[in-house]
Amino acid sequence: MPPNRCTEMARYAELFAKLSQGTEYSSEFAEMMRDVFLNVCRTLQVSDPADPLSTDIARTLITIASEGVSDADELYKRTLNEFRSG
Repeated sequence: MPPNRCTEMARYAELFAKLSQGTEYSSEFAEMMRDVFLNVCRTLQVSDPADPLSTDIARTLITIASEGVSDADELYKRTLNEFRSG
């Protein structure tokens, strides 16, 4: 039986939370970053949170945010571009 979509999204959210641990974000910003992360994964068709690409996406997103980018659309575009240009 295929995994439940909610369970799959929860696994992605857990991965993102683990990788962003120790980073100080407001709860609203953390939620927005999680949503951006999930959207990038969907766009790149990364369907397994255990895929190393999931970790790379999360780390890239966190790095871009640490550079001061706080707009969801900009975070999405810049994160996606990192993987489409390579």
